[in-house]
Amino acid sequence: GAIVVTETIHFAFGPDEFTYVYRELSSRKTDGLTMIEASIDGVPMARGKGPGQFELKQKDGRRRVVWHFPATSNATRTFAVTYRAAGVVWQDADSDVLAWTLLPTRHEYAIACASGEVRYPEGAALVAGATLDPPGSEIQHAGRTVRFERCPFERNASWVMTLRFAPGSVISAAPRWQQRSIRNRENIAL
Repeated sequence: GAIVVTETIHFAFGPDEFTYVYRELSSRKTDGLTMIEASIDGVPMARGKGPGQFELKQKDGRRRVVWHFPATSNATRTFAVTYRAAGVVWQDADSDVLAWTLLPTRHEYAIACASGEVRYPEGAALVAGATLDPPGSEIQHAGRTVRFERCPFERNASWVMTLRFAPGSVISAAPRWQQRSIRNRENIAL
């Protein structure tokens, strides 16, 4: 029920100087996030607060990845982060569900294009086609890979991808966060 996510973000900076960018990662409906690596323009970074380094901050159930770099203007830079999200596949009445938010739910900038790719494990049996919210994305399915793209996105527009698999073909037990939620509902009903 875990996924390894690599996000690659291309920023086109205007005339104003920037020395950092960040991406907030939600740990909601996960059993936790583990950072693997971060890079700028393909160059791996060490943890720290200086130029060429990245830091992790945590606040209100969100983790923030901050990339620090020398003052940059009128340039394009590519930022990447790879992390593992545990317990993201959950059990529904009739399927194992992977629902993942692909774009930050808050961003002060428009996004020209976004694309994604999911490769699911051998033995995982899709019971329905991929859905994307909002709809209107191009979706391609080949073997155990689903690819999708949408252009453009307005400010604060999000994008959620959902895949439904045959029950038990991805996970044999509900993730910890879902088990806690079920226990909480049962306790309230008493």
